[in-house]
Amino acid sequence: MKRFLFIFSIILICFSFSTQKIHAQFEPAEPVDEIIKVEVVPEIPRQNQDVSITIESYSYDLSRAKISWYINNKLRDSGIGKRNFNFTTGNIGTVSNIKYTIKTSEGVSFEKSITISPGDVTLLWESTGYTPPFFKGKSLFSFEGQVRLVALANLLNSKGVKYKPEELIYTWKRGMGTDTDASGYGKNVFYWNGNVISSPEEIQVEVSNLENTTKAIASIVIEPKEPEIIAYENNPSLGIMFNEAISGSFNLTGNEVSFTAIPFYFNNPDGEGLYSWYVNGKQSPETTRYITFRNTTGAEGYSKIDFDLSGQKRIMQSASSNFNIILGAKSTNGAVGIFKSFFGQ
Repeated sequence: MKRFLFIFSIILICFSFSTQKIHAQFEPAEPVDEIIKVEVVPEIPRQNQDVSITIESYSYDLSRAKISWYINNKLRDSGIGKRNFNFTTGNIGTVSNIKYTIKTSEGVSFEKSITISPGDVTLLWESTGYTPPFFKGKSLFSFEGQVRLVALANLLNSKGVKYKPEELIYTWKRGMGTDTDASGYGKNVFYWNGNVISSPEEIQVEVSNLENTTKAIASIVIEPKEPEIIAYENNPSLGIMFNEAISGSFNLTGNEVSFTAIPFYFNNPDGEGLYSWYVNGKQSPETTRYITFRNTTGAEGYSKIDFDLSGQKRIMQSASSNFNIILGAKSTNGAVGIFKSFFGQ
């Protein structure tokens, strides 16, 4: 009997040692990236921004696992089922190495690291549409127009030195799709051509270094506007009077006046556009932006002037406007008088 107990004890001790050894050497059969799914919100954080990290697994029950979180090798949180971790990024260029270790209830242990180094990028855009010289405003994006965007990135390397624009990789997206031809190394400029039926469009750029250790993202929504055409008096002594647009009515105090139609936000208006002028509904043979009216009869009254610019290649780029020319007091025959003088009759 004692001999049997002695043999049983030896077998039990060997079994215990064997069991511990198996647990110590057990490793996951699949790569960690396939076992653990990580979600970082926001995906590309900015400087001094709150970040939430969540891990999930369909292979192991993480609610029963011991999970520890580290930032730059310093333990920040640990406990059973700690699947969520929150922290705040530092300034631009600050590196946060987030490491999590997992030990499951089955005794499986593994770890993974995430490096987050926030950067910043600003998107500037301008339309390539026409605006007159010395125009203080911004050329707006019109239907079938073209937009030029420039990404100004502020990303720092590990030594705190700012990357040059040509040292970074730019990924441009329009809507839901990536423009692979416009994206790539050093491509910080993006051109977008609007369609016939244009709608507000979101343009996004993601900027990263070659090692993909620091990133920044920015987006902007650009909405197309209708182009405009505005008439200005073309004074023979002072030139085009840009200080006062012609609207409503214009009082003709002399015998002659010249006007210039100025297009806004058209692409190549003089090369692709057709100007039209009308006096009281009758079209003038003039097809340029310049026109002169003469009151050779000294008539009194008014005439309605309509003018427009139509795109011949970009059919959605068109605009029209109108105003009245007034000659002294109104009279029934005044409109006829200026009408005849306009056509030289």
